[in-house]
Amino acid sequence: MLNYDTKVSLTPFKLSDKPVHSAKFVEGNRNWNIVAGDDHGMLHVCNFDWVEQGFVMVKTIIVSEGKGIISLDVHPSQHYVLLSTGSSIMIWNTEDWTCMSMYQEPSHFRTVTHASFNTDQDELFGVGCCDGTVKLWSHAPPIASADNPEPYVVLDGHSEQVCSVDYIIGNSAPARFLVTGSMDKTAKVWKYDDKPKDYLGVASVTEPEATLKHADGVTATCYVPELKIILSGTDKGVVTVWCAVTYRSQS
Repeated sequence: MLNYDTKVSLTPFKLSDKPVHSAKFVEGNRNWNIVAGDDHGMLHVCNFDWVEQGFVMVKTIIVSEGKGIISLDVHPSQHYVLLSTGSSIMIWNTEDWTCMSMYQEPSHFRTVTHASFNTDQDELFGVGCCDGTVKLWSHAPPIASADNPEPYVVLDGHSEQVCSVDYIIGNSAPARFLVTGSMDKTAKVWKYDDKPKDYLGVASVTEPEATLKHADGVTATCYVPELKIILSGTDKGVVTVWCAVTYRSQS
């Protein structure tokens, strides 16, 4: 952890002897504030004590033994943790730490690289994959069911691995947009429809709202609603600031 104001690293805490690919810090009335996933499929739940300036392990859960947790997201208002292990996508209930839903996506024949909640619509989430697709899912009826483990929208416009998926939401944000980053050296802004009331099959979107070109692979994207900007980071360490209205570079 890094103190944002002082830029000083806090006392490190070793969770595992395996690589940790994803970790989230969460605010709220919980007995934990950090969750992290390692390369052995273990989910580590911790609490950082601000008074003692130290970490306390709360719980360790075997999510998928032998399959690393590549990406995870924590819903800020619901008791959900979204995570991906290989081609599997899971939603865990953080009240009793049980798996609520699991999606085994055959077409994601390679690793699901990033998973993100839509915090504007609690039942929706999106995932990106090595095959260049982004898929939007619902874990609520009528779309989600044991007989119909399919996404409701597929965004198919990247030519290489998708590394980042971030919803564009907030008081100043245009409705129903998201931004994705890929190793094809682009970030793309997508417009998508609301979840249909009656599931009519998987919809496909191939034309993005905007394509933000980079010199290198885009490994991270983030929308900042207060400033109406999009941040993108590349595998060469370059961060670019984009206007979320005109999609022009501001840096």
